Amino acid sequence: MKLITNQQVSELVTTADAVQAMREAFAAAGSGAQQARVRTSASNGVMLSMMGAVIPDAGIAGAKVYTTIKGAFKFVITLFSTETGAPLATIEGDTMTGLRTAAATAVACDALARKDVDTLAIIGTGVQARSHIPALLQVRKFKEILIAGLSGQQELADEVTKAYGVPARVVEIDEAARQADVLVTVTRASTPLFSGDLLKPGAFVAAV
Repeated sequence: MKLITNQQVSELVTTADAVQAMREAFAAAGSGAQQARVRTSASNGVMLSMMGAVIPDAGIAGAKVYTTIKGAFKFVITLFSTETGAPLATIEGDTMTGLRTAAATAVACDALARKDVDTLAIIGTGVQARSHIPALLQVRKFKEILIAGLSGQQELADEVTKAYGVPARVVEIDEAARQADVLVTVTRASTPLFSGDLLKPGAFVAAV
């Protein structure tokens, strides 16, 4: 059995790889099975969560197990052969989770968003915001990217413009909702971020 680290994942798996893998996983979902997430919380506030799936077409069964401690997550993924039952690999899942979540959004965007989009808006500036932008650029050609959030907006906008060559600028949340052709929310907010009345007709919203 192999142990694959976060560093190895970042070196070996590209955003394009992740999007293609999610396309294949969704296509094979009809012949597979999924285990809904199960959460267990201790009196000290530590939460342990687990979810799993079997994808016979890929020959893989697997589970992701992770802790939540003071709002921080740590992930491990274990894969098994569906032919022999043998364990194949254990993967540190932090980097993989960022890739997978964004890739799932990109596959949904490709299937559901209009083809003639100009503006991508991201509400949130954390790890998932940084993962989603390159993933969505795999499936649509945006002319501009709007960044909204509580902190780090300008830093992320500068980073995006430099890395991907697409102009990015900081806006307020309502402006992001109003101008977006594709709108992605990547926050832990527990209250509404904006009024749905602000959205353009036909806008695609991914609430992560």
